Amino acid sequence: METNKDLGVPEDILECAKVVSLNLLPQKSREIYEYAYQRFIDWCKGKNVQVYSEDVVIVYFSNFRLAVYALVTIFPVAVNVGYKEGYRYE
Repeated sequence: METNKDLGVPEDILECAKVVSLNLLPQKSREIYEYAYQRFIDWCKGKNVQVYSEDVVIVYFSNFRLAVYALVTIFPVAVNVGYKEGYRYE
């Protein structure tokens, strides 16, 4: 799986992007976003998912009965601000 580093993106650009994306999360609820994202990443690792897609996200959320609305609204924000950790979305 190719990463930005593999594609020749300079290290200083990668570090700057990480800092900028971390600052996009609301300070008061940052822990909630990070927790929701970490649960998803842990689930992906447990299922040996390396590339996540809409189908993967649907299956992940189908496992929840309660608080789905909260998870559905938090998850996309966490993913879009740069917490991809080597996963890629297709």
